[in-house]
Amino acid sequence: MKTLLLWVVLCTATPLLSQTKLSYTLSVTIANSQQNREIIQENFGAAKKHKNTYVWEKYGPAYHYKIRLKPRKVIIRYTGKAKQMERKIKALRKRILH
Repeated sequence: MKTLLLWVVLCTATPLLSQTKLSYTLSVTIANSQQNREIIQENFGAAKKHKNTYVWEKYGPAYHYKIRLKPRKVIIRYTGKAKQMERKIKALRKRILH
């Protein structure tokens, strides 16, 4: 009986503990680079600049994201369990100008 109860608890809890991995690579024009940087800064704060790339990165309690804005490309990577942050990343992907 204990084994059955433990098995039921583990089976129902596993989907809740699973992590989501998102990875987007979007091509953008150089003309929209400044506007895209402003869009990302509205939601994710100030960026670190490394050569010709802007980087936003954060390790949260249940997630990790990294957004890189290059002159012709935007790379968004997210791993985590936080649904609110996942929605924020998906909304950002839709707002990026191509």
